Amino acid sequence: MNELLWIGSYLNDDMAAKIRRLGYGNLAAFLSQKRILEGIEKVSGKTFDTIGALSTDGYPKGKELYCKKRSFSHAEGATDTLVGFLNIKYLNKMFMGASLAKEVRRQLKSRQSETFDVFIYEMRSACLKAAKAVKEMCPSARIHLIVPDLPQFMDLNANKLKRMLKALDWKSIKGNMRYVDDYILYAAPMAEYLGLKDGSWMVMEGAISQDIADRERLSPESRQDDRYIVMYSGSIKRGFGIQHLLDAMQLLDNSYELWFTGGGDYADVVKSYAEHDKRIKFYGILPTTEDLIKLQMQADMLVNMRNPDEPASRYCFPSKLFEYMVSGNPVISCRLGGIPDEYFNYLFEIPEMTAASIAQTIRKVAGMPVSERRKTGEESKNFILTQKNKNVQAQRIIDFVER
Repeated sequence: MNELLWIGSYLNDDMAAKIRRLGYGNLAAFLSQKRILEGIEKVSGKTFDTIGALSTDGYPKGKELYCKKRSFSHAEGATDTLVGFLNIKYLNKMFMGASLAKEVRRQLKSRQSETFDVFIYEMRSACLKAAKAVKEMCPSARIHLIVPDLPQFMDLNANKLKRMLKALDWKSIKGNMRYVDDYILYAAPMAEYLGLKDGSWMVMEGAISQDIADRERLSPESRQDDRYIVMYSGSIKRGFGIQHLLDAMQLLDNSYELWFTGGGDYADVVKSYAEHDKRIKFYGILPTTEDLIKLQMQADMLVNMRNPDEPASRYCFPSKLFEYMVSGNPVISCRLGGIPDEYFNYLFEIPEMTAASIAQTIRKVAGMPVSERRKTGEESKNFILTQKNKNVQAQRIIDFVER
């Protein structure tokens, strides 16, 4: 491969810990980037320099009026930069894009090489403006855009002003897509939505690290009680079917508990249920991945909630499935358009997005012999660790971009 540059919001472990203390909470995006980047570095033998901008709510909801520039190094010889920008509500994307493009031009001006493989993580207007800056400085550079989500299907409950700004933002994104050479998509239906040409894209749903499984093997494997714990981790958003899961709990007897971790615009509803039903526990956004893994290992079943009828579900692969499946616990999920069929060899399908169907699926899996549940869990874990680990996924990416 050529010289490598990563544009997104990459953080190493130390910087991620510092950033999370400031209230930046998109742990899934941090982990996804980290795994893909580390995999490509391992397989290629090359090291990325990274240029990033933290995605954050505008001030005053976001804690910083000015997101200051931060520098670190994730590996020997690597230069990692998070650009500074004015974080004014509704205008922060504009300032972020200008800062990213300026930093790209500054760094590329000092480079001798003009042959770059540039990986851009997330379909953000700021990152696509940086793609334009790369092509202006180094026309021979090849730009590979990694698309975990489509921006059109994020924040669907935005107010009228924000919807208007989103439309302008999407126009900017579409205009700068001409600087992208190829696409790495988390869900195949994205290609049709974006109107991509055959051969210009591949599907790669994310990656997992072996060290997660290694840590989990050290965790307690059972509890000394009769509770059956069902756990949901991730975004707690209106429209995800969270209410159906809460209602399903009312159809289950007192031997079941329901645990939630995460946050979102429906978290207050979950908190209210937890206050009135001792079987429901709300842990909020956990400080570290290790804390999340520890809870998941205490659970008996993990549930992926997303309404299949929601338009966004067709274009979404839930990254939490990797962590769920590598735990070795049974995983239940509705069949979403963004989840490849091969995964349902290892998942227990919820037939309908109703409280009754969810409760029925929970009872069905809970009633299976323990040996059968463990066998399915181990097969699920083995599938993820062998077929979706970061080195395997990185090799697929490299083969695609070097074709």
